[in-house]
Amino acid sequence: IDDALIDALVELFREKGQTEKPAVVRFIEDLNITGTIGIDARLAATEQGENVWGVEISLEGCAMNYTKFPYPVSDLTGTVIIDGTDLEFQGVQGRAEGQGKVMLTEASYAAEQGWRVALSARTVPFTATLRNALPQALMARFDAAKPDGVFDIDIALQGKDEAFSFQCAMDLHDTSLDLGLHFDKVNARVDFSGLLQGDKRRANGSLRVDSLLWKDARFNDLTTSVQFVNDRLVLPNLRGLFYGGSVEGSLSVTEAGYEGQVQVRGADLGELGRTAFPKAGQLQGAIDGELVFYSQPDRNGQIGRGRVDVAAFDATSSDPKRREAKLAEVPLFSQIFATTKNPQNFDEGHVFFWLGPDRLTIREMDFVSDAARVEVFGGDDENYIIYDTAEMRMKLFFTIAPRAPTIPGIQQIFDLLKQILFPLYVTGTLNSPKVEPFSLEQKDLDSQRDQFPRPPREN
Repeated sequence: IDDALIDALVELFREKGQTEKPAVVRFIEDLNITGTIGIDARLAATEQGENVWGVEISLEGCAMNYTKFPYPVSDLTGTVIIDGTDLEFQGVQGRAEGQGKVMLTEASYAAEQGWRVALSARTVPFTATLRNALPQALMARFDAAKPDGVFDIDIALQGKDEAFSFQCAMDLHDTSLDLGLHFDKVNARVDFSGLLQGDKRRANGSLRVDSLLWKDARFNDLTTSVQFVNDRLVLPNLRGLFYGGSVEGSLSVTEAGYEGQVQVRGADLGELGRTAFPKAGQLQGAIDGELVFYSQPDRNGQIGRGRVDVAAFDATSSDPKRREAKLAEVPLFSQIFATTKNPQNFDEGHVFFWLGPDRLTIREMDFVSDAARVEVFGGDDENYIIYDTAEMRMKLFFTIAPRAPTIPGIQQIFDLLKQILFPLYVTGTLNSPKVEPFSLEQKDLDSQRDQFPRPPREN
């Protein structure tokens, strides 16, 4: 395939008196087919006595790089039929990068209707080559998402002149993505359709996520609508499952940044614990949580905030598995008990935190049982967990008898017990913490004692 062949096709399909290159030939040029082919041509006369050429082209291991979607496909086989002003592909298959395979299920051109391309691709990797083939707006989304994995896709494009519409179905397999938060092992299906015309870009569809991981926590059966207008991608109504509970949320992404929020209700602590703390013993209870995240740091230099609450599923239930919560086997608490020689089962907990660029800052933490309470104290720079290493630092106070009842005559004794503070210093990692007692001067203890239980902090 060279310039001489293109010139010959121009002469074959140029109508009498026409000076410009025939549209069907321009479409062939846009396909950028290279390599060698076989040609079977025929000449027929119309009822008006005009000669019409028909050409059948056999692709013999060619390569193609379509101008409107410049993703290279090699080892093409199949047939291209040009009949007058119409063009059609039949049985065309090729190879993409890696182990990817491409099947051109339909490719045609007609002077009145314009062009249409439909293809299926399997096991295609996310690479820079794919990224560079995307329209500018989608290229920006690709750069932000940083996808890593493989996908299957069925896509149909149809257009005339500079405008074209598309329909697409894509399956992601064990892919990692950044959508404000980083997700791993994403297995999902997205269906959408839209229109691209000049600077206008619109698409709508749906997304179903079979499973994904966020920091080793698994989410299942997530669904949402998908809206894409110009440079703005919106997932407005995320719904799904999280360890037996429900999850809801939304996400908005633009070239300037992102923002989103997630809520979890009634997740099973036991199931989550087996993932987050596989070496821990029995954990039991329900988890509620909320998370808000955004790309632009707020006035505190943070990129998100949230809370986690842990308690029994139903305090009135006759089933002890639903009536009681058990948190003692979390590594942090088991180390606290080993240090204080006071093994107690916390059955209620509350954590408020900030998300920073490199760490989670614990603003407030309060875990309670009938016999003991653990709370953080100190500044924001003294209670945190580093994302990359899971390294943690905490300053805790361990107090006793937080739920002691009011008993006339000996109430003063219980009130004094509640003011006994045991300072603890936590280092190590989230899965392997180290808890040590440390000393505070009497004046510091007195000032801290006046604050406990501490009033809630603004999150």
